[in-house]
Order: sequence, then C-alpha cells, then structure tokens
Amino acid sequence: YALGVVAFHMIAGNLPFEGTHYEIQEAHLRAEPPALDARRAGVPPELAAVVGLMLGKRPDLRFPDLRSVSQALSAIPRDPVPVLRERLARLL
Repeated sequence: YALGVVAFHMIAGNLPFEGTHYEIQEAHLRAEPPALDARRAGVPPELAAVVGLMLGKRPDLRFPDLRSVSQALSAIPRDPVPVLRERLARLL
C-alpha cells in the first residue's frame, strides 16, 4: 500500500489524499483513492490500474509482493513509464 502511495505521488505530483493529519488518516482507512489518470492527464490506463490495485483497501486484493508489481509494470508498454519502472526497480 505504501509503495502505491509513493507511486501515486511520483506520477501525479501530489498525494492521493489531502487535508488535516486526521482527515488523511481517515481517508487512508476508509476512502477510495482518486483514479490516477483523473489526477494527471496522459497516464496510461494500464498504469493507473496497477497503482489503483496497489492502493486497494483490502490487502488480500493487492499485489502479493514487489515482484508481482514489477511484473505488472513490465506488461505496460515501455514508452509511457520508463522513469517510474526504473525508480521502482531500484527498490527490488
């Protein structure tokens, strides 16, 4: 989940939730994050879907591990996301 927040921030330029510390905590617990492609034009829908899955509220519906995230990112056409892929690959 935390990596999804970082990826969202890297791509959108802002965090998925805003407000007071309490409001942000509540949003992380209860609110659905905004769609990444709604926050930044030009984001490929496949990338928005990967980040959206990373930000899922239920842990059992998220990627099971970082390798799965890397594989999902690798399935996205290379041109739109090379910088993100390189940055996330450094975390492996």
